[in-house]
Amino acid sequence: LSLWRVFLRLPFERWWLLHRAGVCAGVVLLAVHVLNVEGDFEEGMPRTALLAALAAYGLLFAWVKAVKPWLLQRTPYTVAAVSRIGHNVHAVELAPAGGLIFPYLPGQFSFVSFRSGSLPPEEHHFTLSSTPTRPGRIIFTIQCSGDFTSRIGRLRPGVTAILDGPYGLFSHCAFTAPPGSEIIMIAGGIGITPMLSMLRYMADVEYRRTVKLIWSNTSGLDVFCGQE
Repeated sequence: LSLWRVFLRLPFERWWLLHRAGVCAGVVLLAVHVLNVEGDFEEGMPRTALLAALAAYGLLFAWVKAVKPWLLQRTPYTVAAVSRIGHNVHAVELAPAGGLIFPYLPGQFSFVSFRSGSLPPEEHHFTLSSTPTRPGRIIFTIQCSGDFTSRIGRLRPGVTAILDGPYGLFSHCAFTAPPGSEIIMIAGGIGITPMLSMLRYMADVEYRRTVKLIWSNTSGLDVFCGQE
């Protein structure tokens, strides 16, 4: 169904709303149908189990759409800086409004939404290219490649950001390895961001294992943070 978005030339944010509304409508219609059709769900344990499943779905929906967003808004972040570090790549630096950054592992990602009139309000997930050893800022390194990211350069310092994270286990800190074993990192293009986070962490803690990085790009113009 998402292929229709391209065919109809729908902006992502409109398709996103239609997609979620369609899922909710599908659940409601399915529930109405099952509860009214003659058969296994008319009474007894099957009907009780179905009602319990619908109640669980309703509670989960309320948590995701109402309770959790309210909790996240209580710990906002502020856009501290937006800098162009490549011909189509920007680094977005966020500072916590309350002075505390959530704990995370190098290589993890977070969902973020910006309260800015220059960007759609929906959330997107990006890798944290910063490192927890530098707790003053959170950094997202974002390539301009779609409806949302092509406008990331319009962000201005002072804009409020809401973060939901961290998520993922793509981190060298999440796994144990034999002492002295080598780490090989392979990345393509903007896929360097989790490796960038891990390498910055390794540099700060004076990591004592051999690390080899293979980073493929279409051209030299696509390389950013090359000196680092």
